[in-house]
Amino acid sequence: MHNVYEKMVKRIWRLPDYIRAGLMVAAALIVIVVAILTARSGILVKYGLTMIAPIVAVGAVVGAWYVIGTMRIEFEYSYFNGEIDLDVITAKRRRRRVATVNVRDFEQFGKYSELGMTKQQLKSEYDKRWFMCSAPENPDCRYAVLRHEHQTVLLVFEPSEEMLGEMRIIAPKLFR
Repeated sequence: MHNVYEKMVKRIWRLPDYIRAGLMVAAALIVIVVAILTARSGILVKYGLTMIAPIVAVGAVVGAWYVIGTMRIEFEYSYFNGEIDLDVITAKRRRRRVATVNVRDFEQFGKYSELGMTKQQLKSEYDKRWFMCSAPENPDCRYAVLRHEHQTVLLVFEPSEEMLGEMRIIAPKLFR
């Protein structure tokens, strides 16, 4: 009997994410101020375009809200019969399948904290790097090296204990 295991992991915002969100809010505020000043100056009245200012202001708010929402990222792993489906969910609206990988195809596997490579080493060593975890410094993060579409891929993810148990059964050589 085969069991299905699923796990959802929310990506934790880091400093660059907060900076990007702050810049989006600042840009929206600047657009709103410019729209208000343009409306008050009478330029829009002269050409009969008075309704453009509120539309632009609302558009700036909605645009900033949408872009900041797309920065909310979750990862879902679905494990069944030795295969893991890796999905990215953006803003709880859009799901995208990254890949389906077979545990038997893992060339290396272990705790990510024990990999001990710099960003530059990771870039030169692997063709692709899939960080599908809450934060790479999380002690629960595991890494797997695999071949996918003729490329060497480093996958960093947070499997559940049940998934790890099943992986031990399917590919015991990874856990020596």
